[in-house]
Amino acid sequence: QSYLWNSIAAELVRERCGDGVVIEADDPFGNLLFPEASRIPPELTELNLPLLGRRTELIEPWRTSAARILGEEGIEVIDLHIPGLKKPFFGEASRQLFVEAAHFAIGNPQKDELDPKGQRFRSRIVLDLPRGSYATVALRALGQ
Repeated sequence: QSYLWNSIAAELVRERCGDGVVIEADDPFGNLLFPEASRIPPELTELNLPLLGRRTELIEPWRTSAARILGEEGIEVIDLHIPGLKKPFFGEASRQLFVEAAHFAIGNPQKDELDPKGQRFRSRIVLDLPRGSYATVALRALGQ
């Protein structure tokens, strides 16, 4: 589900944000794209994109992107189940496509005391994210 969600989100961002992609991060669950904030169209700023389940109805503005990704994977929404098992299952849940990291602060670089060679640095990062968001995604973008 995470792979499909990330792939659909990336396709949607590529399709709708045009040349505004400024950061692309590899992820085991699909590439992550981070567009320039000013290039995000209004219909995507508050968009809740569902994790697909077998009963998910593909709707705009993400229907075309989802259909393309599902086609590339050779599956349909109805295929999102494990035959013969009631659990685990692919439940539908929505996540915001874009969120704002509030109260963002990054400290000055300091020597990383965990690096035995003393060649690495660390910084303390503070941010607030809405419920259901992943700090690891924000950190991945910062690491690029």
